[in-house]
Amino acid sequence: TPLSIHSEEIQPFNFTDPEMSKHLWLYEGATEYFSNLMLLRDSLITPEEFKKEIRSKLIHMDDHHSYSLIEMSKDILTDKYKDYFRDIYSKGAIVAFLLDIKINELTNGSLNLHDVLFELNKKYKNGTFNEENFIDEFIAASHPEIKTFFDNYIISSKELPIKEYFNKIGWGYEKMKKIKKLSFGYIGFRYSDKDRCFYSYKCKAQYNAFGLSSGQKIMAINGEKLTTDNVDEIVSKLINPNNKKEVVIKLNSGTSIYTIKGKPIEFDTESKHYIEEKESNNNLRNGIFFNHKNNE
Repeated sequence: TPLSIHSEEIQPFNFTDPEMSKHLWLYEGATEYFSNLMLLRDSLITPEEFKKEIRSKLIHMDDHHSYSLIEMSKDILTDKYKDYFRDIYSKGAIVAFLLDIKINELTNGSLNLHDVLFELNKKYKNGTFNEENFIDEFIAASHPEIKTFFDNYIISSKELPIKEYFNKIGWGYEKMKKIKKLSFGYIGFRYSDKDRCFYSYKCKAQYNAFGLSSGQKIMAINGEKLTTDNVDEIVSKLINPNNKKEVVIKLNSGTSIYTIKGKPIEFDTESKHYIEEKESNNNLRNGIFFNHKNNE
């Protein structure tokens, strides 16, 4: 992994007068990317969950304008960049993802980002590399055209080619997209330890499809008793419905048990960094996600 290699600048690390490596984005960003990729390859998350994680990192990147990853990494302890550290785990991870896509594309799937880092790890016997030579050595271990990627998106502050690269792996991408969304309105639930049951919480009848008010005792939703074990799964379907089917909530008023019904309402909204699957079976994506090698 990238943590196996590090710059001479931080070996040994001087805590009194620290010198940061300009390749910090790689150690932390690529490791963050690989941690999610390994979860996907081990079937601990789904491709859809991986896609959501990528989207969340793109959203976090909006906090700061374009900047050089090399400069930010080197100057992370300065006033200019001290608030950018979390970006290493968002922009750094996204850049690692794009770099992986590009390496796979240029080598027709025979090499990926992990392969390159593994070869460099073998090259650096003690795990340390020369700060100034690293990029050239990375390019030599991957593909000559990777130099353009480094020049544009790591050394320079050129806007990342998200749409172009996502298209290569069969993903559609829009920085901002108008979409239709379903909602039951404002609904909340809280658990009472005393009564060992759930109550509606922060609800106003006029603002949800059920006419549900706060303080109503919830018995079941669509015939399924609400418990501490299943509440997250059941309530998530109310918060983010994926169809227009009617939902039935069973209530206990103390004197009677009754049901209320509601259907989600469709409305127009905007989605930031919208990603959708355009191709269900994309060879480049399959190679990256599941480590399918074209030369195997």
